[in-house]
Amino acid sequence: MKIFPHFFLLITVVLLSVTAVIGQSNLPEIVIDDLYNHIKPTGVTTTTNYKIPSSKGIVVDATQYDYSAIKQLNGGNNPDLLYIICESGTFAVTLDFNNKTLIDKTTTQNIGGNGKFKGIEKGDTPILGLGTLKMEGTTASLVTFWVSMIEVD
Repeated sequence: MKIFPHFFLLITVVLLSVTAVIGQSNLPEIVIDDLYNHIKPTGVTTTTNYKIPSSKGIVVDATQYDYSAIKQLNGGNNPDLLYIICESGTFAVTLDFNNKTLIDKTTTQNIGGNGKFKGIEKGDTPILGLGTLKMEGTTASLVTFWVSMIEVD
């Protein structure tokens, strides 16, 4: 009967995993590419804003983006943060290069105050960016390499 407690642990882990996947599947998804980049790289002439419905979070797919231009500007390194500036504050999330990155109240860190990420509502025009936090002595600055805007329906 010692296996019984392990069975409940396994079932709990499976249910939590399924719940996380189901929760993400209802969120709008944004794919990072240069069409939406407001810092226009050479050769890109059109800039478009993302358009998504009101939501408690966003799924960002940056897995296929070509980071070569950013690496040239960032000492050979990829950016490490995905950040969003919206009505409820300025928030950062560690950028995942191999999987989609979830932006919601469970994954964001407030870098502009103390509030929690509340999602985005109609009328809000969030700014989404890719960047790196740089430290010079005791001063931190967010260096931005890619930025776009989101129109919320």
